[in-house]
Amino acid sequence: EVWMNSQQSYRTGILLVSASAVFWSTAGIFPRIIEADTPTMLLWRGIFGSLFLFAFMLFEEGGGIFRRLGKMDRYCVLYALIGAGAMQMFIASFRYTSVAHGAVIYAVVPFIAGGLGWLVLGEKPARIAVVSSLFALSGVMYMVGAGQGEGHISGDMLALGATISMAVLMVLGRKHAHIDLLVAACLSTLISAMISFPFSGALPSGEDMVSLAAFGMVNQAAGFI
Repeated sequence: EVWMNSQQSYRTGILLVSASAVFWSTAGIFPRIIEADTPTMLLWRGIFGSLFLFAFMLFEEGGGIFRRLGKMDRYCVLYALIGAGAMQMFIASFRYTSVAHGAVIYAVVPFIAGGLGWLVLGEKPARIAVVSSLFALSGVMYMVGAGQGEGHISGDMLALGATISMAVLMVLGRKHAHIDLLVAACLSTLISAMISFPFSGALPSGEDMVSLAAFGMVNQAAGFI
């Protein structure tokens, strides 16, 4: 029974990670259809994303949500700060490089996280995971080195910075399992919005606002949930 529960938990984890990858993959679409400048886009994406995350937690907890928020500690805040930086770099990267470059670079997140998990947590990866990591990293090197006509090195570096940051978040959340990841994600989106606010432009158009709301709900909130 314990073994069956463990297997079910493992399969659920795989399913959730796969679903989050689908939601996060929409990050390459919205920056292409939203006309607002990058800081304005990040501002409103953060506002809508935090609102949807807060609404989800309110649905889960009801009146107990404020007790949940009150349990934040330094690791939760650290998670939120790293997450905000990852968001800023990841979304901005699609304004300076191609979707293909950003997506392929981001695809190595699990492998970098696996390496960090081995170093920090002592979770030794399986041989097939190591081989897959080498192939994935080779693909990234080829995309970045041979396909510069599709993007700019600054965009690729932003995507790489976001990738490393997300891998750090995975290991941080695993090492400090007490972190309330939804609270941290909600705080992270607010921090991202606050960072962008001083550099943001005029109020987006109605069409842009609808796209920004979808961006925050689908890519941000659903991806974290």
